[in-house]
Amino acid sequence: MGIIKLGSEFDFSKLKLNNPNGKQGGSYFCKLLYDDDDLLIQTPKSMSKNGFPKGDNQGYIDIIVELNNDFHNWIIKLEDHIKNIINDKQSLWFDNNLDRDDIDYLFSDSLKKHQKNNFIRTYIKKRKYIADHNIFRMFNENDEEINIKDFNNNNKFIGVIEILGLKFTNTSFKLDYIIKQMLVINNIEFNKCLINVDEDIKEKNVIDKTNKRPVQLLQTLADNDEKQNEPLADNDEKQNEPLADNDEKQNEPLADNDEKQNEPLADNDEKQNELLADNDEQLADNDEKQNEPLADNDEKQNELLADNDEKQNELLADNDEKQNEPLADNDESQTNISDSIKQIIDKLEEIDINKNIESSEKITLKNPKDIYYKLYKETYERAKVAKELAITTFLEAKNIKNTYMLNEIEDSSDEEN
Repeated sequence: MGIIKLGSEFDFSKLKLNNPNGKQGGSYFCKLLYDDDDLLIQTPKSMSKNGFPKGDNQGYIDIIVELNNDFHNWIIKLEDHIKNIINDKQSLWFDNNLDRDDIDYLFSDSLKKHQKNNFIRTYIKKRKYIADHNIFRMFNENDEEINIKDFNNNNKFIGVIEILGLKFTNTSFKLDYIIKQMLVINNIEFNKCLINVDEDIKEKNVIDKTNKRPVQLLQTLADNDEKQNEPLADNDEKQNEPLADNDEKQNEPLADNDEKQNEPLADNDEKQNELLADNDEQLADNDEKQNEPLADNDEKQNELLADNDEKQNELLADNDEKQNEPLADNDESQTNISDSIKQIIDKLEEIDINKNIESSEKITLKNPKDIYYKLYKETYERAKVAKELAITTFLEAKNIKNTYMLNEIEDSSDEEN
């Protein structure tokens, strides 16, 4: 028993229908074989219409079949070939001759409409006319068996279907499908990160919980500390050198040392004063530059406000004019309506009802007895005609009885009773 995967060439000439067997209820069943074995088909990746509505007890599943895919086209070709087999064997199976149009009319299509696609119904319950039927099983991608209750219409799956055979009655033909096994495809859950990132990128993007800064900043700070320590070490070396020289020159006069020390201090004071003066000038220039755009902005804002006020006044004036126009139109229309009403009132005339009644013809009602008598007369005449017809019919029956000597028949029937 091999499972056929669609997409490859399928030899429909190897299909065979056994002779029909009578079943309970007046139906018949023909077993379908492929190369003298069961016909098992593997479906493509599919979805169901509404899962298993009845569970595993008399359960079924409606498999959605996309239009014009391999599975869809294969089912259409299968049904067409089954119709040809029925047409070829109709003389052996049926008393009445059926043409191909009759078979097409009585054949129930396996594919039913579902939105833009179709679906095919397959059962998992053991049928009464099948002697041997394997138990249905459902697995996941890890080859673990899962419960049918955990399956819903959102799950994708690949199934194995067996086409059992042809079931038919006096009014219909129908192919019977069962689902043998299903492989449920695991759904991808996007509630967690599924993107694979290199370890180097992860290390660079680690966040330091203490100061909330990336590790890259800590590395740069460490590099800066090293760079700052280098000039300090150099300064220490340079400072140690003059100290050694000073030790050697301790015997020189102290006056020279005092003069040398006072000269750099005076130079530093002058440089600091110059820097302070330059900073004051720059601050003054910055204040003037900041004040200039502020003044320009104030002027521009005042101009914009004035323009907005003028535009608002113009819009208000236009609105007042537009509101007054419909009011004037309404006044004119009301005056026109009142004039037309006055004209209609002027055309009204008074009518004397009593005068018109006196001049008209008198109306007379029929006597009820006359009406009842007329009904009685008509009914009596119909009864009289019916009586005459019954008498003539009775005489004709009596004449036939006497002519053909039917008295013996009545006597024999009376004895039987």
